[in-house]
Amino acid sequence: MFDFSVQTAIASTIGISLVVTATMLQLRLATGRREYGFWTLAYVFYTLRQVSQFLLATGMIAFQAAPDILVALYFGFIWCGVRTFLGKNRHPVDVMAAVGVVSDLVDLRPSRPHVVPGRDHSTLYGRHDGHGASGP
Repeated sequence: MFDFSVQTAIASTIGISLVVTATMLQLRLATGRREYGFWTLAYVFYTLRQVSQFLLATGMIAFQAAPDILVALYFGFIWCGVRTFLGKNRHPVDVMAAVGVVSDLVDLRPSRPHVVPGRDHSTLYGRHDGHGASGP
C-alpha cells in the first residue's frame, strides 16, 4: 500500500484547490457572471485553509483556529454564489452570518504548538539548552 505523509496529502489538496480557483476565475472573467466571483473568493479562502492546515501539520504556526475561520469564510462565499446563481436577493450579511455562526464554535484561546514527531522542538517552549521540548 502507499505510504504518504500528512504533509504530502495536504500539499496535493493545495494543488487541486489552486486549479479549481483558477478555473472559477477564468469562468468569472469569460462570462462576467457574479456567482463565479463569489466562488473564486470561496476557493481562495479554501486554498488558504489548506495552507494553514499544512503549516499546523509541520509545526510552523500554532494558531489552531485559523483553518476553522477560513472554512467559515469559504462556506459564506459559496452560499453567496449559490444565492446569486438562483437569483435570490444576496446581501453581505449572509457571509457575516455564516462566519459568525461557525466562529462561535471555534475556540480562539492560544493553544500549544502542534508537535511533529521526529522534529526538534527545543525552541517552541523557550528552551535553548539542546535537550528538546518538554512542554508545559
